[in-house]
Amino acid sequence: MVDYKSKTCGRQLEPVNSRETTMTCSVCGALTGPRGLSGLKVRQWVCYACGADHDRDINSAVVVLNAGLGMSHERKAAKVA
Repeated sequence: MVDYKSKTCGRQLEPVNSRETTMTCSVCGALTGPRGLSGLKVRQWVCYACGADHDRDINSAVVVLNAGLGMSHERKAAKVA
């Protein structure tokens, strides 16, 4: 349905894998967020790699947005290598 709607609006759909988006820091790309079933109740967390403070849902949305725009840390690393 999203693909159909994007085409009718003249937009390009960029599918994004949402796996690990709640654990990935939107600032540095490190996987330092809460993990496992017990981590689901954690709503705020601090990245141990860069010190950024995150709201779990907002951070996940930013990670997905960056991936959709082609600005994910994984893609940057792939372009450099």
